Amino acid sequence: MSNNTWAAFGILPGRDEDSVQSSIPPALSYLCERDQRAFAKKFSEQSGNNDQAMHTFRELLAGAFMARQGYTPFYEPSIDGLTPDWLFRRAGQEEFIADVVNFHVARTIESKLERAFDEGQTWCGEIPDQSQRLHSSLWEKAGKYKNLAAQKSMPYVVFIFGWLNAIIEPDQVETCLVGAEGLFNDYTTLSGVYHMRERTYKTKAEVICIGTQMILVPKERPPSLLDAEAGYCFDYYANPKASYPVRWLSNGALAYRFPACSDQPTQRE
Repeated sequence: MSNNTWAAFGILPGRDEDSVQSSIPPALSYLCERDQRAFAKKFSEQSGNNDQAMHTFRELLAGAFMARQGYTPFYEPSIDGLTPDWLFRRAGQEEFIADVVNFHVARTIESKLERAFDEGQTWCGEIPDQSQRLHSSLWEKAGKYKNLAAQKSMPYVVFIFGWLNAIIEPDQVETCLVGAEGLFNDYTTLSGVYHMRERTYKTKAEVICIGTQMILVPKERPPSLLDAEAGYCFDYYANPKASYPVRWLSNGALAYRFPACSDQPTQRE
């Protein structure tokens, strides 16, 4: 992966610039062999496409997180001809489908940021209010498997992760989901939303926000010392009006140094 891929994910303590790749094996260890092969194939095909590789990596993180919560993950299950990103199952009967979305700034702005980053230049520009785009992104995902969830009487959860240049704040998520015009009112088949975010990260670029102005400043390689508790946070927003709630989901975290699975998962049934 190129520099702006590993930079956006962060440098792990004591590891090299391929920290994204070094995080993949422990995450894959929570999957059955079939799903491991599916991810390996995707990463190979996406080696030159930063956007797609990062999306796939975050799909994998969602699977590893839920596996560590006691669920058995099934990647891209075929259900009535549809393939949500995940099916999570626990204790035989408790299960839900999930889909992962990465949130970006508008492509016109993102192209300028990428060009400045690749050239080692400082970029400063106006970042429009992202609230409407965030609402639209969640709205699209909420409706994607609405019918499937209703037909199967199955809970449906969306995972959303804000890109480095489109960091999502908790209050923005809440505004989109709750209240009179919140998505939870319109989509009772949406059981909840997991907001994925990095707790602490070091990158090859520093983003400085002043009001609606965002400045991207290239940096030297960050120091190797990094908070051992740093990693990915998963904040869960449950839909109080959900037709099919997932009763045991809660907030949690996946440390950068999360361990591999000690038991090899069985093959998918």
